[in-house]
Amino acid sequence: RGSKWLVCFERILISVAFFCIVVSLVPDLYRISIAPINTFFPLVHNNKEDFFYYLSLLRQGYEGHLKVASRMSSEVFPSVYIQTLFTLLGLLTKILGLQVYHMYFISRIFFGTLLLFCSYLLIKSLYPRKVFQYSAFLFICFSTGFWTIQSVKGAPQLIQYLTYWSRFDPVIRATYLPHHVFSTCLGILSVFLLPAWANCGRPPPLPPIKGAMSLINSSAFIPFCTRSSETEMIIEALS
Repeated sequence: RGSKWLVCFERILISVAFFCIVVSLVPDLYRISIAPINTFFPLVHNNKEDFFYYLSLLRQGYEGHLKVASRMSSEVFPSVYIQTLFTLLGLLTKILGLQVYHMYFISRIFFGTLLLFCSYLLIKSLYPRKVFQYSAFLFICFSTGFWTIQSVKGAPQLIQYLTYWSRFDPVIRATYLPHHVFSTCLGILSVFLLPAWANCGRPPPLPPIKGAMSLINSSAFIPFCTRSSETEMIIEALS
């Protein structure tokens, strides 16, 4: 009987994870459904300027370039190894015969699912009792920031803390920016694996792979430096 309950709860967790992923995609599916005739919704996600910047990196990977340069400025930059995750996804896009915005959308789903899986692995390592494991997983899926009372135009309103940071939204974060979600997966796996390796009394296995993952993780957040008119004014003011 106990095993039947265990299988039942595990199915419930899988259903909860699937629900989180699907709900986070509802805004995209809605925009696809209301697109006017002879038009299509290009799966724009989060900040539109950032979205097209990520697509430009995917496009360069699609063209076979592992080194990329900024295409969001008229200035000429040398190609460098940066935002490696997007260039690799671009290469995969070419192999699969997809469009770059399709790959971006698919990677959101894939890495969002991977994040939930990694989170559950970490939970299982922390809590031996099933009831705590399931409770923690539900908190991960549905918890939000604290709510505060703030004055908006002179009237008190109940507002969630840090609403300006979309990753705190329980719906949006399930399929958030691919490189953000992937880096979180690597961080969770590090927390999960390093104590296990330490308890074994031997060095971590496959250190080159671990180092390569860390490199990809770190390169996901290094932005391009572009000298726009605003930055030129700042440089002039500071010089």
